[in-house]
Amino acid sequence: MRLSTNFAFFRPQFTALFLLLCLGAQAQTDNVGIGTSTPHANAILDVSSDSKGFLAPRLNTLQRILMAPLTTAQGLLVYDTDLNEFCYWDGGQWVCFPTPGQGGFGPTGPTGPAGNNGAPGTPGPTGPAGSPGPSGADGAPGTPGPTGPNGANGLAGADGPTGPTGPSGGPVGPTGPSGADGAPGAPGAAGPTGPSGADSTVPGPTGPSGADGVTGPTGPTGPSGADSTVPGPTGPTGPTGAAGTAGPSGPTGAAGATGPSGASGAAGPTGAAGATGATGPVGCGTVNLLLKSSGSTAVCSQVFDDGTNVGIFTNTPAYRLHVNSNFAGDYLAAYENTNATGSALLGSVSGTFNALGGATSNATGIGVYGVHLATTGQGLASWGISNSSDAIGVLGQVPTTGTWLGYGGYFTGGLGYEDGLYNLSDQRAKKNIVPLSNALTKLIQLNGYTYQYASGSNTRTYLGFIAQEVKQVFPEAVAEKVRRVRDSEAGVSASGIPNDNSTYNVVDYVSLIPVLVEAIKEQEIRIKALEAQLQQKD
Repeated sequence: MRLSTNFAFFRPQFTALFLLLCLGAQAQTDNVGIGTSTPHANAILDVSSDSKGFLAPRLNTLQRILMAPLTTAQGLLVYDTDLNEFCYWDGGQWVCFPTPGQGGFGPTGPTGPAGNNGAPGTPGPTGPAGSPGPSGADGAPGTPGPTGPNGANGLAGADGPTGPTGPSGGPVGPTGPSGADGAPGAPGAAGPTGPSGADSTVPGPTGPSGADGVTGPTGPTGPSGADSTVPGPTGPTGPTGAAGTAGPSGPTGAAGATGPSGASGAAGPTGAAGATGATGPVGCGTVNLLLKSSGSTAVCSQVFDDGTNVGIFTNTPAYRLHVNSNFAGDYLAAYENTNATGSALLGSVSGTFNALGGATSNATGIGVYGVHLATTGQGLASWGISNSSDAIGVLGQVPTTGTWLGYGGYFTGGLGYEDGLYNLSDQRAKKNIVPLSNALTKLIQLNGYTYQYASGSNTRTYLGFIAQEVKQVFPEAVAEKVRRVRDSEAGVSASGIPNDNSTYNVVDYVSLIPVLVEAIKEQEIRIKALEAQLQQKD
């Protein structure tokens, strides 16, 4: 039926396309042109116009999503009128092209393979010569050559005669500046050596030590010195001498202790069996029931063991350990560990089923019940944790059909959480999507209040709405639920409000966030319109 409906929907479009191809198309051997008689050789369809455009099929988001299961061909292109974007089917999902300014484009895809190299182009003209580069760094200095020998001293020149002393003039004038040093004259020839002067009484400085002379031959050995009275050190121990001849054997020693006894001989034959005694009384006549002591005799217990399952208060155990009793007390079984760091009960399973489960067939019963008995401290009544980041620590759910008065999870005293509180909002999980309208007009009908709860000892002041008022404007945000509070469990005093599972109105505050967003957008449009009117008046 669905295929027939879709075929009927597309049949007029195929008919129109066929007529269009017949009237205005120019067909070639393997391509078609519309508006052109020369379609491009690489195009199967070439549409050309300078006054018209190509109009793709237009669908809203819901129509496009509903069409996806019937789409089998990749590349199907439509225009989404809700998103104002072109979308195509890639074979597994819709991919839409974002409108510029409304989110931008997605991340750049991987680089495609490089194309073939084109033919080499014509060499271009030679460019101008570049400017000379900077000079290179200086090379390392070379090794200095050997110093040449000193030249011979020249002869000393003769001293000139001393001139006469001139008369004393006026006051001594200032000393003139020193003249520049003249060029050094050539060294004169060395004069003859003068006579030796008188010996000085002051010793001159010691000259440098001369080089060591050649070692002379060893002189004859001197006479032996007198014997020392101090004994010299003991010399090293000499090698051990050869072993001497063995002496005669000593006398025989005393006899040793007596050794252990040998193994016992084989046992003798068994004697004849005695007469069998009389049969004693049977302690329990029920098969597979374990025995217990009554203080004087053995009697049947309440524990049943058939070799596979064990039952307590049942002779037909259906589990490895099955406890079944009509017990009016608090608990049917209790596990108690008095160690401060220990645990009372561990459930472990290596398969795919549950490690520890709780179930009740009582309409008001509790499947799993945890109590923190201490009145102080920061303990936990129930704890759910998983070592896998893909698992769920605690899962609670109820059917969403019927009256739906229950909760997947109910908390009194506040709900704390970290790392986000998430609500399923994926477009693929929704249907009948309709944009909000008149959000501002509806929102201003709500009234905010401060309040305190009428029951219990909690005196904290809260902020919120009255559910009955919200229901008149946004009935989608209000539901009727049961208030799960019991006097015996929470110590709550009713104070005029029943707490015996009565039905109350509750508000989904999170669902009002989209209303706030649309109201702000509508208000912004009004503000801009008023600003434009003021500018026109100015």
